[in-house]
Amino acid sequence: MLSYSVIQSEMMMYLMSIKPIFAKQIYTGKKEFELRKRAHIKTGSRVVLYESSPVRAITGEFKAGRTFFLSFNDVRDLILRKRFRGCDRRDLKYIREGRRIQIIEVKDPMRYPSALRLNKLREIIPGFMPPRSYIRLDRDKYKPIIKALKSLG
Repeated sequence: MLSYSVIQSEMMMYLMSIKPIFAKQIYTGKKEFELRKRAHIKTGSRVVLYESSPVRAITGEFKAGRTFFLSFNDVRDLILRKRFRGCDRRDLKYIREGRRIQIIEVKDPMRYPSALRLNKLREIIPGFMPPRSYIRLDRDKYKPIIKALKSLG
């Protein structure tokens, strides 16, 4: 298991929105790959997960293992042949219109002991809106979120 001291501001960090069902699969180790149609997540990055409604909170993170790109048709074929553990037809709905799909290997998933709820995020950064897909957390604007994440442990 990772310790919370792993979160470092000099490391590439991303905040990714995700459906609660997929987050649960990541935290339990059932989902080994996350698929995105407009992503450029770097290998070795920390991917912080914001679970969408009804959870509406940052609940944990994972380390991006191998990352690579494939066409939608190739991804669909591999999912149907069960080559991406934890990915199924439900994933196809979210990547259907993408030409280049990024496949992100999920490594060292970790659920935080407490969640950082949307109302708290909006106290930290007034007007904060969760990303539709993902955002980089290295800009000055997001430093308060990184600080809040460090205090969760």
